Amino acid sequence: KLKDSPFSPDSEVVEYVANTVQDSINQVRSDRNDYILVVPQDANADYALGTAVDLDEDRVHLLAAGYTASNRGYTVTIRGNYGTTPDNQIIDVVASGCEIAGFRLLGTLGTHAGGTMANAVLWMGTAASGTADETWVHDTTLEFNAAEGTPPLLSGVASSSDYCRFDNVKFSAAVEANAICVILPATSVGWGFHHCQFVKDAQAVGDQFVVTGTGVVNYVLFENCQFINREDGTAIASAVTGSVTVDNGVLMHYCTSINVTQFGTDSRV
Repeated sequence: KLKDSPFSPDSEVVEYVANTVQDSINQVRSDRNDYILVVPQDANADYALGTAVDLDEDRVHLLAAGYTASNRGYTVTIRGNYGTTPDNQIIDVVASGCEIAGFRLLGTLGTHAGGTMANAVLWMGTAASGTADETWVHDTTLEFNAAEGTPPLLSGVASSSDYCRFDNVKFSAAVEANAICVILPATSVGWGFHHCQFVKDAQAVGDQFVVTGTGVVNYVLFENCQFINREDGTAIASAVTGSVTVDNGVLMHYCTSINVTQFGTDSRV
């Protein structure tokens, strides 16, 4: 419905109620600081998707109503329930300045074995649709709960997502031996991870938590992050791997690890 705004006599506040996350996104305006509040369903049921959610309007705030910092339990869950053919991702961010908070993004094929997500649970930007610059994700869990091949939990398209920030985000790939938590997009600059957890159950010393992006990324920051390998018998050789080039270093500031030999075997980490 439409009603007068208390902030300006010339503006309107639009209130819209939808049954799905995507329907709500389709109603918002680009670059107007519109808010979407996703409420928990009855009995804490998941929002099970047939196709990925496209966050495709600039400066939109996608928030789970009543979320807590626990990142589990009654946090609103968006689940990739793709049947026998999975989509490429669960959420696709193709707009800039967006906020995502309070969700559990759960990658699963249920009882099906219909293939592998081609991209990631959370995918940043597309070459055709636009950039995902300055995305802020916080108080959120990205998780696999079934073996799905080798997609990462977080990745994106090269040069499409600068200065993205992640606060209190849990990246849990513990049930999928081959999955990487994060593959940073090539030439996407200035990513920062603050108070985040990266969890794996290593099957080999070469298993990876984070793979840095190639090219000019300026820097990558990990501040007060924890890298947790649940497998006592196999220590992961390096928490951060990939292309760490001259003038594009990785800073680990007050980070800790379990069953990890080094934070970075490259001298620029």
